[in-house]
Amino acid sequence: SFFYVKRVVGGSYLPVEYKELGLWMKNHIPQTDRETVASRQPAVSFYSGAGILKLPYVDKLEDLLTFMAHQNTRYFAVADDMDLPHRFTYQPLLDETKPLPQGIARVHTIKGKRTVALFEKTP
Repeated sequence: SFFYVKRVVGGSYLPVEYKELGLWMKNHIPQTDRETVASRQPAVSFYSGAGILKLPYVDKLEDLLTFMAHQNTRYFAVADDMDLPHRFTYQPLLDETKPLPQGIARVHTIKGKRTVALFEKTP
């Protein structure tokens, strides 16, 4: 079953690593409010000020890149706590010892109770 470990912050439960990634994005990517982030968790978009696009179920990363191109989206977020079937397609991107597929660049990673990483679709 799918389960989030959450930390109490200011009286509410937040997936902290997603929030931290959103705030990092807001502070390091120019004009974040003009960007869209494909993610399974809306906190990245909320805290960055970017638009949100639900990260689709895909069998191949090439299908994700095609989807993002059609949606005019450059960024997507992946976490190690993703549910099935996302886990099989996206989690290998979190292994920093392996090269990323062509067309994908790692932008930033937050490591805490979970690992959440921001990726960019490249030309």
